[in-house]
Amino acid sequence: MGCASMDQTFLLALVVALVVALAALGRVATRSASPSGQAAREASLGVSTEDMKVCPKCAMGNLWMERSCINCGTRLKG
Repeated sequence: MGCASMDQTFLLALVVALVVALAALGRVATRSASPSGQAAREASLGVSTEDMKVCPKCAMGNLWMERSCINCGTRLKG
């Protein structure tokens, strides 16, 4: 009798794992391939902007320690 209970528990765990795997595959399949919003803007920046803050107004590269843009004076994030 103990073996049948263990078999049912194993089958239940297997079904739950299968449902989770199918849900993960469905999530991956429905996710859009292109970045959106800010991710798209950041993706368009080149590698040369590493350790720099890019001005949201004029797109000028500024040193990471600057608080305002050296070109237009706009306050920088971070």
